[in-house]
Amino acid sequence: MIKQINNNKILIISHLADIDGMGSIILGKFYFKEFDYLLADNNYDFNLETDINAADYETIYICDLGFTDKNLQYCLSHPEIANKIKHFDHHESEEEKNKYSFVNEVIRLDDHLTSATELFYTYLLTLPNSEFLKSCFFQKLVEAIRREDTWTFEEVNNTLGPNLATLHAYLGATSFIDMISSLDCTGNFYLPQAYEDIIIRQNAIKDNDVANYVSKARLIEYRNYKIAVSISEGYRSYVGNELMKKYPEADFALIINFYRLTCSLRINNDKYDLGQVAQEFTHNGGGHKIAAGFQFDEDSTPKIEEIISKYLVLVKN
Repeated sequence: MIKQINNNKILIISHLADIDGMGSIILGKFYFKEFDYLLADNNYDFNLETDINAADYETIYICDLGFTDKNLQYCLSHPEIANKIKHFDHHESEEEKNKYSFVNEVIRLDDHLTSATELFYTYLLTLPNSEFLKSCFFQKLVEAIRREDTWTFEEVNNTLGPNLATLHAYLGATSFIDMISSLDCTGNFYLPQAYEDIIIRQNAIKDNDVANYVSKARLIEYRNYKIAVSISEGYRSYVGNELMKKYPEADFALIINFYRLTCSLRINNDKYDLGQVAQEFTHNGGGHKIAAGFQFDEDSTPKIEEIISKYLVLVKN
């Protein structure tokens, strides 16, 4: 978790792990200028009751994160806090919670899969003095983040989203936010040449790391599934995509990250809804149909131990 608390009246809580989580903070930097923020690794990494002093804020924006049962109950028992919350998320597994007035899960906007950044951007455009946000800079940035996060690369040469993800992985959250927020937003969106050079080098490292993770993957049978399993500390979407290519017979890919104590699920077809599959491992699991995940907890750990045991047998052989 990363916090920047400076006694402002606006708080943005967003996702630490990817550029969709960064998008709302970056847009906030341009529009609000001054606000507090909290970046959480996942839904279960922040607690509205203990991690912030919610009473101090006039508005609390929650972006790219769903509501845990604990945070739901806190809002239901504290309507004065719930009334301050504006929520922008797009995970199918959280959609049923729209029955609560403070939850806003939107999966599609117009005719496409949306992202938290796009939802927050669309909201900001309704606020006073937001005309400058209609520049090509913001439109290009928001669309690149949307395509990267929803894994929808309709254009062959659409590399901005992946390049931004590479920079985020290299710079870390706060430096990435500061770098993008320092760019000239009055024209088109361009990355400085120095960062283009970094991207070339880091993409080469990423390609090598992904190939290494995939080379050590194994196809295992677990219950009624055939799962392509890899141990990886990064690039989960890229690893998952390559695993599904390597093992077309797999029902889905599972990427285990011991550093973060999480598991990521990826698929490249519509055979399963991975948000529902993640909940088979633990009620805390969830996500999208083609990309989901869960933490190691008392429900999921015994199941992951079984998968790892099978994986190790195959690796040794």
